[in-house]
Formats: sequence, structure tokens, C-alpha cells
Amino acid sequence: MQRYFPLLSATFFLLALSFGAQATTWTVSNDPNKPAQFTSAQAAADAAAAGDTLLISGSTTSYGNLDIEKQLHLIGEGWGPSVDIPTFSTIYCSNQDAMVNASGSVIEGLNINQLFFSYFESGTLENVVVKRCSMEYASFQPSAPYDVRNIRIEDSRILRYAQFTQSHWLGNSGNVEDIEFLRCVFDGIDNYHLSGVGDCNGHLFIRNCMFLTTGGKLSSGAMSEATFENCIFIGGNFTDVADCVFNHCLAHQGDDALPPTGNAGSGNLSSTDPQFASYPSTPTDFSWDHDYTLAAGSPAIDAGAQGAGMDLGIGGNLTSFDGNLPETPRGPVVTEVNLPVTAVAVGGTLQINVSAESRD
Repeated sequence: MQRYFPLLSATFFLLALSFGAQATTWTVSNDPNKPAQFTSAQAAADAAAAGDTLLISGSTTSYGNLDIEKQLHLIGEGWGPSVDIPTFSTIYCSNQDAMVNASGSVIEGLNINQLFFSYFESGTLENVVVKRCSMEYASFQPSAPYDVRNIRIEDSRILRYAQFTQSHWLGNSGNVEDIEFLRCVFDGIDNYHLSGVGDCNGHLFIRNCMFLTTGGKLSSGAMSEATFENCIFIGGNFTDVADCVFNHCLAHQGDDALPPTGNAGSGNLSSTDPQFASYPSTPTDFSWDHDYTLAAGSPAIDAGAQGAGMDLGIGGNLTSFDGNLPETPRGPVVTEVNLPVTAVAVGGTLQINVSAESRD
């Protein structure tokens, strides 16, 4: 007898088996058609122990705000057009006290309006990874003198901007250090992509990212000592950017001179069309309908700082995707659950056969 389960229960069933050996896995859904252990993400986070996993179902209803005060692994269904999207108004990576906080957390497969590494009140927040998410804002503005460091956002879209405060960078009067964006798309919906960076003292790294701008600029004000590597800039300008390093980047249809005046770098491609497989002739915002694969013969192929095999843009840096951002988190997706028998005796063994497809 075959039994087919909805996406939440089937996919989460397999994932629960995968994660269960290491820590407790909790399911979360505010959709009555997808039953789970919790209807509130905050309630699930409060009940979970450090190291636990929350599997969050897609829904047409926002989960509201979430305060993460311990190490958790959040896995949503993704944010692409082919999945139900789990949406949050705000997620705070926060702390309980000087010893217990969200350090070591992983957040993936969610649509987030505002993601805060801010209002951190004690201790050190570090080693947080955000991947395969969409967010309007990512904010790095902790309450001094507390530290936020070693944060990586990868394979994600930043719809408006990443926000900093100049005085918080390590070496000034604050404690933000080693922030990395890897294979991200900074979208063109706002006037700038990076806000309030100031002098980051060499602690901001942006690699294999794509900046799509419809008339705006890279920074909201003076920005210095950031590192850009293997990035593609479409339609933007570099006003107020100084003493930064641009290595093996490409600029097209904007301020095309790389490195910009007052900055350093090598191996750049100025005034060069990256030759995407499918993209309008004039700069426009991110779309799932675009294909950002580098067409055969593109000058951005093998043009990365690492040489042959390293492309510019989101398809570089040893990814297995290229045409667009990944819609879903990694992990298998269940296609079928088979129950060979309809009943077993008390104390008997129930056989369950699970079929699944790998998912990058």
C-alpha cells in the first residue's frame, strides 16, 4: 500500500531521521493543513535545547518575529517560486546572557524582512551562517562594547541593503569583525547596497556576489578598506568608495572603471558585458525568470582570482548551481513513502520504505 504525504510531513519526516541522531528535531507550521509540533516558531525556539533543529513549513501567514537566544539550526522550505515560502518579519540573533547566545546557529531556506545581528547585550555572538535565504535588510549594529564576529551570509538575496555603523568595526570603538557575503545577489530596489559601512578596517569581505542596480550606488556613504573579489557589478556607481580592494571583478553599464579611483586591485574587467544567458539589455532587478548562467565565451568564465575553474558572480566559487540562486535548502526531498502492510501485531515491526531525491 502506498501513502503519499504533504511536503511538510514527508520532507520533515526524512529530515527528522537525518538530524535526530545528533540533536532533537522539531517541526513548526502555522498552516493547519500541515500539522506540526509547534504552530509558533518562537515557542519552538524557546522549547528547543541548544543544538536542536527547527524545520519550518512554508505558509501564506507570516511567522512574525523570532528571537534566537541559543544555538539553533533553522531550516525552512525555501523562498523560490516553486515552494511554499516561510516568512518572518524579523529574526534577531540574540543572547540569554554572557555565556548563552545564538553563536554557531545556522539559518537557511527562509524569507526574512529584517535579520539583526544587533541589540546584542552581552558576551560574543560569533560563527553564524545564513544561507539560501532572502532578506530585505541584514543589520550588523551590536550594542557596544559587545562583539559580533565571523558571520557569513551565502547563496542569498539582499533585497535592500546590509546595514553597518562605522564606529562598531573592530579597531574603532566597536566590535564587529570578519563579515563575509559569498555568492549573494544585492538587488537594485533601493538607492544603495551597503549602508553606513565607513572604515571597516579590512573586516568586510564580499566574494562572488552580484550587484544589480537601477541607478543607485554601492554605498550610502564613505566606505573604505572592504574587499571585493570575483564580483559582478551591473548598472551601479562607486561614489564614496575609497581604499577598498577590487580583485577580479567585472563592471558593466554603470561606473565601469575598476578599480574605482582611490581604490586598489588587479585582474578586473571594466566596461565588459558578462554575457548572461538571459538578462535584459538594461540593468534591472533580480528575477527568477532571469538566467545568470555565463554563456559560452563569456569573459567572466575562469576569470576569478583563483584562476581556471573559478568564474565571476554567483556561479563561481565551486558551486553546483549557476543560472540563479538556489530556491531551497540542501537536503533530500521525499517523493514517496510506502507502507507494505496496513497493520502489524502489537509488538511487531512496521516496515516503511522511503523514496527521496537528492537536492543541491
